[in-house]
Amino acid sequence: MKKLFALIFIGQCSFAQVTTLPNAIGIGQNTLPSIPLHINKSGEVARFQGTSPYVTFYNSNNFYGYFQAIGDHFEIGSKGIYNIDFFTGNLPRLRIYGDGSGITAYSRINAGGGINLTGALRLSGNTGAVGNVLMSIGNGTPIWGTVNENPQIGCKATFSSIVLPNNTNVSITTFAEVFDDGNNFNPTTGAFTVPSTGK
Repeated sequence: MKKLFALIFIGQCSFAQVTTLPNAIGIGQNTLPSIPLHINKSGEVARFQGTSPYVTFYNSNNFYGYFQAIGDHFEIGSKGIYNIDFFTGNLPRLRIYGDGSGITAYSRINAGGGINLTGALRLSGNTGAVGNVLMSIGNGTPIWGTVNENPQIGCKATFSSIVLPNNTNVSITTFAEVFDDGNNFNPTTGAFTVPSTGK
């Protein structure tokens, strides 16, 4: 009478450089029970090939996002209204809102190639009125304002007679202003301030 013996292996199993535990797989002879898949190898560690290879990310049954190579572009996406955040140094740098409401940069953006806008340039939600331009206010917040091209500048003022002694400098003040287009003349001091530089 022949007897059959069944061998049952319980616990850790090893094959070549793949190590398995009940809830973990290690590639490169390393297994961490807390990590379902642990790859320990120098150089290239993973490759996904196919017509449109992708990696998806879930939290339980909730589909959060994915990486995918499609045709001539590489796509990073989220599902539903999940935001996409970019971090460096454990700090947020850029957020793309999943609901389509916009993009927030948490630090300065350097655009060496320039900025090409297809929509309105907004400051604090305000686009200004038609014909406005964006004006710098030194270190303050820029504002939208109007520019009067080729403005009418000029003034007319009268002064009563005065006796001028020889070889004496006399300041002529207190003019009677007739008109002042541009508001650049001070009738009290007699000074006219040119509104802009010229050539």
